[in-house]
Amino acid sequence: MKLDNFWSIDSSSEGSTLIFAEKRIRNKGTEKEEEYLYTEPYYRPTIHSALRLYLDKCLEPAKDVKSCVELIETTYKKINNLKINL
Repeated sequence: MKLDNFWSIDSSSEGSTLIFAEKRIRNKGTEKEEEYLYTEPYYRPTIHSALRLYLDKCLEPAKDVKSCVELIETTYKKINNLKINL
């Protein structure tokens, strides 16, 4: 289930995985560049705990209380839209 441009959740009977994925450029030698997909999985026992981690990750850029509240509201809207689309 895609959460936004970088985050998704994969669920199974064994638990849920919050996955960060981003296209990056790898330098190979002096003039060679290669595009690759960087992924960082976070394993959680339930989808609820995976969504809580997603909220925590979305709040990392917050510099003050106001920006933190704005990020919480934006993330809650994303999660609520997921419920509608399920």
